[in-house]
Amino acid sequence: DFLQELFVSADPTQALGSGVDVERVVATAREVFGNDHGTVAATLSSRALQLQSAGEMEAAERLYKEALRIWRESVGEENINVVNTLRALGVLYVSKGDNWAAEEAFRESIRIARALPGQKDVTLAQTLALLAGVLADRGDQQKLDEAESLLRESLEIRKAVAPWQRVQIARTYSALCNVLLLAGKSEEGLATLPEMVDAWRQALPPESPVLGEIMSETGKLCFDRGDFETAERMFREALRVFGASPDVSILHHNRALDSLFEILKRRGQRTEAIQLALQSAESARRIGAAARLHSALQMVATFAWDVATDPSASATEYQTALDAVRIYLAESPDDFAAINTLGVLQYRLKRYDDALATLARSDAHYSTEHELGIPADVAFIAMAHHQLGHTEQARTELMRLRRIMEDKQFSAERENRVFLVEAEELIAGALTWPARP
Repeated sequence: DFLQELFVSADPTQALGSGVDVERVVATAREVFGNDHGTVAATLSSRALQLQSAGEMEAAERLYKEALRIWRESVGEENINVVNTLRALGVLYVSKGDNWAAEEAFRESIRIARALPGQKDVTLAQTLALLAGVLADRGDQQKLDEAESLLRESLEIRKAVAPWQRVQIARTYSALCNVLLLAGKSEEGLATLPEMVDAWRQALPPESPVLGEIMSETGKLCFDRGDFETAERMFREALRVFGASPDVSILHHNRALDSLFEILKRRGQRTEAIQLALQSAESARRIGAAARLHSALQMVATFAWDVATDPSASATEYQTALDAVRIYLAESPDDFAAINTLGVLQYRLKRYDDALATLARSDAHYSTEHELGIPADVAFIAMAHHQLGHTEQARTELMRLRRIMEDKQFSAERENRVFLVEAEELIAGALTWPARP
């Protein structure tokens, strides 16, 4: 019955209940196993782990401590079972948020393990990494330096005695990179990233969403530190992985796509960025990832607007952006922000009649929200009229734009002020204006 209660239940919370009688557990184990101290201690540790999984932290702690006492009395201090029980106790303390007690337990476990013959094994490697995690949470330089040393030793042991434990090796590399960056050792941290990424590539299948998320996170890390070349490689690999899997975080997908756009934008390669967003949308459509499809298409519209607002972009960029907006509008025909973008791009491509027709739709919509409309419509309506030789209409619309810009809601935005300047510079020289109020 005792073993049935310990090991058979698939639901620890159902089997354990609450208010565990630790003394009864110990007494029952003694009754069942008698003087077989090792079995009693091992049983108590198993029970403690089960209690820990069910959230019974205090009861689990008492059982671990009792198991530890029995091991020490029966086999002495320098024994692998003492090492393992101390490590388990340390993990419990981490779960409880008691890092000071966890550090003490891990240090004691490591000290004993180092004294045992032939104990440079994965158990020691694991405890070294656990202690490093506790120390890294402290944040001071001395603790971070020690954490770095512990993680390097853990890596050395794992690679020497258990190279097949690829996931654990990759996780240790990730922890090492994090500690180096926290310690202000950016160059060393970035230099370690290729090893970390390679370790994850060996640990995970090439189409694993987790691998893609790791690439996205690594790319953002490099991006934030100005290493755009490495960041670009990471983001491209992340998007490749994301394109094959529906089980991908929107956050990681958007981070990779948006950051890659920023890199390409810095190089003046916005056309490629828009094409990447379209490819990402198509991949999402193909694998049925509806939320990601919507997100990617929204980015298409955002990237297109970035091109539309640049009067110095090339005709190729304008055309790519226009084609992209049409694809977006096929999915979201009533998105008037995108309709406005389409009209601005038509203006940039000198399709002035088309621009007026499109912007009139947008203006009719936004005039219901703002009595005089919005600058992004009115500025380009005015300029399109001017380009078509509609002098009076251009004058009227520019006056309307000036009145709109008297509203601080609009004049506070730099983009709107740029539109006003562009319209003034184009139209004012060709018309005679009454004095401004």
